[in-house]
Amino acid sequence: MKALDVKFSTEDVQIYFAGAGAGKTHAMMEELPGFLEVYRPDEIAFVTFTRKGVMNGIERAIQANPHLTPDDLPYFQTLHRLCFHESGLKHKNIMERTDMAKFNDLLGFHVNLAHTFDNQTDDDKMLQRYDALRSGGDKGVFIHSSYDEDHYARLISAYEAFKAANDLVDFYDCLLRFKERGLPIGVKVFMVDEAQDLTHTHWEVVEIASQNAEKIRIAGDDFQALFSYSGASPETLIHLASKYKTIKLEKSYRLPHAVYRFARGITKLIQNKVEKDYVPAKNVEGFVKTISDHGILARIMRKDLEDSGYIPNRWYLLFRANHFIADIASTLEAFTVPYHTSKGFVIHERDIAKIKRFYAYRKEGYGSPEAKQHFMHQYGIQDINDDFTESELVPSNHKYVCFDYVNKYGIDEIERMSKAQPYVLLATTHKVKGGECDYCAVFMDSTKLVSENTMLDLDSELRVLYVACTRPCIGLYLIPSQSRYGMDNIIELVWDMVED
Repeated sequence: MKALDVKFSTEDVQIYFAGAGAGKTHAMMEELPGFLEVYRPDEIAFVTFTRKGVMNGIERAIQANPHLTPDDLPYFQTLHRLCFHESGLKHKNIMERTDMAKFNDLLGFHVNLAHTFDNQTDDDKMLQRYDALRSGGDKGVFIHSSYDEDHYARLISAYEAFKAANDLVDFYDCLLRFKERGLPIGVKVFMVDEAQDLTHTHWEVVEIASQNAEKIRIAGDDFQALFSYSGASPETLIHLASKYKTIKLEKSYRLPHAVYRFARGITKLIQNKVEKDYVPAKNVEGFVKTISDHGILARIMRKDLEDSGYIPNRWYLLFRANHFIADIASTLEAFTVPYHTSKGFVIHERDIAKIKRFYAYRKEGYGSPEAKQHFMHQYGIQDINDDFTESELVPSNHKYVCFDYVNKYGIDEIERMSKAQPYVLLATTHKVKGGECDYCAVFMDSTKLVSENTMLDLDSELRVLYVACTRPCIGLYLIPSQSRYGMDNIIELVWDMVED
């Protein structure tokens, strides 16, 4: 994508570049105490792409300045939320999931508001394309063999008509309204984090909003740009680095040496980039290994968790698409490895609650006889001393999975695990951006759409791979694909670039 020529009204612009774990947000926030000696807190803006990033910025600001509260920082916002407030809209005007469900029911569409490139319905993908086009993205990357232009036109026409009829806007509308209004906000310091994920429209909003600012700080890493499918423009950040003072933070406080060398192999293949390094700060060699058997990986994980005492964020298992998660989840269940996904713990909290009641009713004096009888009748329990797999307490075959976990860990420990930080997290790479773990397994399976995108835009897929492979503090496992499409050929290219 072509870079946008962003122009600022001040020459005091500074850009922080850093690789994974190098602390670009921390470095930018180190300037905050000095800013607060000159400016009021409400004269300082900190904007980023995600709500998580904003909360991280607020936490860092309060850590550095304990007298502050979140209320003192009204301009610490996502760009979408900033534009929403500045446009004078009400919360009732924002398109929510309930509104989208009504849209689907009324007009027969299937939009689920999925947020990753390849885990959507066809209608999700088309709405994603529309959002990308409104953000200045290149529509070419969204065209694939099954694309239906007529359906796309009908969907977008219906979507806009539905919003107009119900006095609704989406967050992209907020950005566009802010642009049309064209008025800066009243701040003297404007800080932008995760700038590699900003679209052309985001950059135009930043340009307008910061016109009164005397100091502008931008932090980002073009290597970690994940959202090109939604119109993100790392090229703009790269272009800004050629115009303004740039500070490169080239020391990673996360990566072991072996993972660093592999990650360097990835970044060497990226064509459009800002050259930078990120040498490990710690003297840990670590490892990068390939494991093709899911069962072997599960055994390694089970032994590690038992030996380490179940440490939070011990393992990430990362995928290019959500639907590849089910296979390895089944393998982990066979080995009774406790895990979380974006939907929660391997055993749902409602099933945990029912199983707890089941075992409680085995104890003398728990509950009334009437309540116990009702519970047993409700779930088809003939004898409370039978295994709960003999009943309908947990639906379908998942009852046997639940029984195995409860039998190994005990129901009280299962409940504690479900509420704890994940020991093992199964997720897409997009879900863990900014996170870190001890061990990471990256699965090479991909979809046809991702495979087509790789041929059109290899840099984008290399950046996704880079983010995935730079989460671990100790070791990285590469899992070859077991599907028709995969990223294995890219891994071969990376190994060719790795220096001993």
